[in-house]
Amino acid sequence: MRPRVLTFDIMLPRVRYASEQQVATYHDTLAGALQALPEIEVVSAANSTPLDGNDGCTAVFMEGRPLAGIDNPPCVDTPRVAPGYFDVLRIPVRGRAPDRSETGDSGAVVSEALARRLWPGEEAIGKGIRVNGDGPPYYRVIGVAGDVRRNGFEKPPAETVYFPIRSRDGAPLCGAPRAMRVVIRTRTANAGDVVPQVRPVLASLDPTVPMANVRILTDVVSESMAQSSFTTTLLMLAAFLAVVLSAVGLYGVIAYGVMSRQSELGVRLALGARPGVVRLMLVREVLLLVLAGLSIGTVAALSSTRWIAGLLYGVTPHDPATYVGVTAFLLGVGLVAGFVPAWRGSQVDPLIALRSE
Repeated sequence: MRPRVLTFDIMLPRVRYASEQQVATYHDTLAGALQALPEIEVVSAANSTPLDGNDGCTAVFMEGRPLAGIDNPPCVDTPRVAPGYFDVLRIPVRGRAPDRSETGDSGAVVSEALARRLWPGEEAIGKGIRVNGDGPPYYRVIGVAGDVRRNGFEKPPAETVYFPIRSRDGAPLCGAPRAMRVVIRTRTANAGDVVPQVRPVLASLDPTVPMANVRILTDVVSESMAQSSFTTTLLMLAAFLAVVLSAVGLYGVIAYGVMSRQSELGVRLALGARPGVVRLMLVREVLLLVLAGLSIGTVAALSSTRWIAGLLYGVTPHDPATYVGVTAFLLGVGLVAGFVPAWRGSQVDPLIALRSE
């Protein structure tokens, strides 16, 4: 992941930015000034961003489902976002996202997870949703965004409604979002290189607005994954040791079982059995034994994956490649453990094998 997204926090003073219109105007002006810089591609802002650890939620109400028929209104993440937010973070949107040409009554964007829960089997775009009451007017859903994680990779994606900065008439949101996080996608290889150019632009618009908590998005992702990565590393080490011990134990048990049959092999060879036939018989028996053990182990592994599902990201608990790889490895160990002693046993003089018995 290239460090091309820069984030920083700003706090607009209440005395100069009391209304949502003033806050929205400031962000439009800031975005225009920053995007004029050749190193900057897209600028936006939000009062809540992915992986920020904010656990708060707001009850939302759907058009056509009156409050009397809702025992527990869904409590979801409700960030306020400026135009361009989804472009900066490369969050895919089905439908459309708000743009700067909309001056009022902008619609809302919901996450895939929330759309599936609120309108299962239906198209979410066009539906009505709002906070602060269950009566009209509603915000129209104009897009469905891909799911993002809010509180770390070990937790499921947050159910989210992305509202605009400016409230719709008659459907107020929670005041003017003066505390916002600006997000910038740069054209440079390292987003931190544009910080010296951003500071003067910010100061020229309003010197009373400080630029705080400057970070690169890749650092945020790394910090969020640090604890889960450490746990995952320990589990990987334990899994590796388990596979090694399994391989050593499997080889030892099968090799001992084959070698203990030396007298039987001697009898078979003395009675005229060909060495190749003896080897094939032993390998076939070993193969059936190993396949039985692998089948039992696979069933046990599949039934226990729910315990580690929360530690996985980008891979499912039933990842076929993992199961196929481990199965092929242990199967190979079993075949080697059976073939090597079988080959040696088939080369022994039948008289010597019988005398040793």
